[in-house]
Amino acid sequence: MDTFPLLDQLIFAASILALIYIAGFVLRSKPKAYYFFITSYFILAFSLFLNYISFTGIILKYPHLFRIGSPLQYLIGPSSYFFVLLTLKPNTKLKFIHLLHLLPFVLHTLELIPFYISDEAEKRAFLYDIHKNALALWNAPDGLFLSYRQHIMIKFSIMAVYIVLQWKLIYSYKRKWHSALKQTNSILLEWIRFDTFIKTL
Repeated sequence: MDTFPLLDQLIFAASILALIYIAGFVLRSKPKAYYFFITSYFILAFSLFLNYISFTGIILKYPHLFRIGSPLQYLIGPSSYFFVLLTLKPNTKLKFIHLLHLLPFVLHTLELIPFYISDEAEKRAFLYDIHKNALALWNAPDGLFLSYRQHIMIKFSIMAVYIVLQWKLIYSYKRKWHSALKQTNSILLEWIRFDTFIKTL
């Protein structure tokens, strides 16, 4: 459809502005922890944007955007965790083994390659089928091996693990918040708790 209600326009505009703001923030020089923080929220904003254009049918005009955000969602948990870790322990050195946190993202990207390289007509036909029967998406293939439902369950499970690890870090370092850390980073440390609480919900 060519036009959509005012509320939809406002949500769409807010999503675009959020993405632009986050992109601008990334370009500024920041400590490593900030980049992990902004990565997690960029993925969340981008995912909301993609969900919005999917449910409103706008995605039918841009079928190549479909499933772009799916692998990225596997990075929300690691990004949030490393934000907390590097804020509380800023001298932590990132090692090669930390790349294992990218494994779910890489595997899901690889299994979606056949869909990504398929032509526009094939993607649009798939999208039309989904819009005719929204429940079909739940069990539809989301790559070569797993369904959309299975990936959702795995993403939530992985996110739950990272949330537990974040709370563990927070409580391990809570006593130190009243000394040097709190004097220099009180706002940031409060934001860590708020951020972790929001993602727990």
